[in-house]
Amino acid sequence: MTALLRLINWTSPSLPTGAFSYSHGLEAAFAEGLLASQQDVADWLEALVTQGSGWNDAVFCSLACRTPDDAPALADLCSALASSKERYEETVHQGLAFLRAAEAWGEVTLATETPFPVAFGAVSGREGISAKECVAAYLNGFVSNLIQVAIRLGAFGQQGGVEVLASLEPILGETAERVATAMEDDLGSAALMSDLMAMRHEHMSPRIFLS
Repeated sequence: MTALLRLINWTSPSLPTGAFSYSHGLEAAFAEGLLASQQDVADWLEALVTQGSGWNDAVFCSLACRTPDDAPALADLCSALASSKERYEETVHQGLAFLRAAEAWGEVTLATETPFPVAFGAVSGREGISAKECVAAYLNGFVSNLIQVAIRLGAFGQQGGVEVLASLEPILGETAERVATAMEDDLGSAALMSDLMAMRHEHMSPRIFLS
């Protein structure tokens, strides 16, 4: 029960990670007209989780959860794989905020520039949380935040957001199962359009989000 409660708390919007400030390139995708419907958003998020940045995050989260002592090396690799300046800042700033918040549950000794998935995985692993549960919680928080971004951009209402989240639930579970034993060789992203939108966002003006 303790592990479940901690995962709920660590992915809660009340945890001050600043996730609401980042769109992960979604804002640019909307501006470019790439996301015109609720189904477009669901497909975009599924692609991120199964073959894009969300997939890589899940692998790093799993690796850090299973081998917390390797977190510094994993953090370096995760940072190097960020596809743009804003993506790097997004993951590092959220990682720092998460580590500061996690100190409420005990001492945290990770470096301040630890990317969010590595920080989340390592802290979870040191608490004895399984990689599968850790990744499932992380990915649910990841897509939930991006669904809120889509709502704030006017793509659909709260009910539409719930429907997108429900439709992605099997994908999140399957991905958590797949990466529970993943290794570094399983890293790889093929969601090129998402990466391009993250780069395009750096030059948007005006804009709502930081990424």
